[in-house]
Amino acid sequence: MFAALDIGNSYIKIQLFSADKLINYYKFSHDEIGKISELFPISTAALSSVVPHITHKVIEIFKEINVLPFVISSEIKLNFKNLYKTPKTLGADRICNIAGAQTIGSTTKPKLVIDFGTATNLNYINENNEFLGGVISPGIATMKFSLLAKTSQLIDVEFDSSIVPLGKSTSECIQSGIIYSQKGLIQEFIKSLGINLNDLEIFITGGFSNVMNDYLEFNFIHENKLSLIGIKKLYELNN
Repeated sequence: MFAALDIGNSYIKIQLFSADKLINYYKFSHDEIGKISELFPISTAALSSVVPHITHKVIEIFKEINVLPFVISSEIKLNFKNLYKTPKTLGADRICNIAGAQTIGSTTKPKLVIDFGTATNLNYINENNEFLGGVISPGIATMKFSLLAKTSQLIDVEFDSSIVPLGKSTSECIQSGIIYSQKGLIQEFIKSLGINLNDLEIFITGGFSNVMNDYLEFNFIHENKLSLIGIKKLYELNN
């Protein structure tokens, strides 16, 4: 059995595969890392991580069953051309999301991959399968906690599908400011590309994609396992 692990800033996502069949999916907090040992038997594994000290702990768990996970980085063979000005600084999370979109998406259309996580990442791949760059912005939770940390009288808020631009209370104004900042960023970025929306294949993923999908006014493919699909593809390309 093959395990794809996506170690993010808040959670560890794990997808088990039997050949090309998706078997079981798990999501653990960093504090629950020990639960990984309960998922065996696993014969091969690959991981993407943005948290180095958690990476080390996960690798040690796998070593106990004589499995050395393949680690995703900018140094490996990719299923797209990395034309970033600083290619070695392209994060593993972005690499895997792009690889996932390349795996399940069109081979001829340009793509925009939007990851709504701790950060909101926009990644653009042109019709020649070349990654040209994108945007890294504070994510929904990051914006919220930054506001709460820097102001003494604002209150905590939740997010749902009913938020409107004109907030009529303090909590509604916070919700509106955050959600429509995200929406406006995406709209302006797409506009800057100068591409007809019908010619652009858009993917959304990440923990807050279930919130933002109600506010996006264009067609998109919603795939919360995009990074895990990418991890498996990159493992296959390199092994």
